[in-house]
Amino acid sequence: MTLQTNLRVQLQGDANAQPFAEKLLQIGEGTFPTDLTLGEIHFPNDFCTIVTSVGELIDKVYPNISENFKQHSWLCERAILAAKNDVVHEINKHIQDMIPGSVTEYKSIDTVVDADEAVNFPTEFLNSLNPPGMPSHRLPPKVGSPIMLLRNLEPPRLCNGTRLCIKTLLPNVIEATILTGNDDRGASFQIDLNPQRRVPQIHHQRNGAGPQQTIVKRSFFLHFPLP
Repeated sequence: MTLQTNLRVQLQGDANAQPFAEKLLQIGEGTFPTDLTLGEIHFPNDFCTIVTSVGELIDKVYPNISENFKQHSWLCERAILAAKNDVVHEINKHIQDMIPGSVTEYKSIDTVVDADEAVNFPTEFLNSLNPPGMPSHRLPPKVGSPIMLLRNLEPPRLCNGTRLCIKTLLPNVIEATILTGNDDRGASFQIDLNPQRRVPQIHHQRNGAGPQQTIVKRSFFLHFPLP
């Protein structure tokens, strides 16, 4: 199966986006001209806006974010995509530092299911793991930060990937305003993680040289700011 039509361009009817869409299809199909020596592709100058640093990219996509982050409609119109988690974390840190206000840090609770194996997997090691689809051990949000709900444990109110904006930060509760969607946009939603309550646990199976271990992570399943 190969890509043939860019539906976003087709539905919007933007003739100026057609050349860009055609090049995207070539990249997806592997037919875009490649430098055989380096194994890289080189974009033509008119393909897109080229930036030289992460800071310049953020300024292009989120101009004057220290003031504009208060406008939810402005946040809904823009996003930065990255291929690797390390790049996502770097961009997130830059954006987070540009948003005014104090940071409230939340930490996950990471354990192994087999208590007899706990001595072989110290807490510091478990905290350092960052498997796909799970948040980092430390989450340092601010009021006003855009976030994404990675995993909804109480469907069907919100689906995975819903974009929200933090409204209130409490010790075990994050209150956020829904940014996307037609029905619930602007509504407030509380994300609760009280250690004294029975909170659903997320299990991650880790493959290694030895026996497989199931790691339990309990945390706010958020990703922020939204890159």
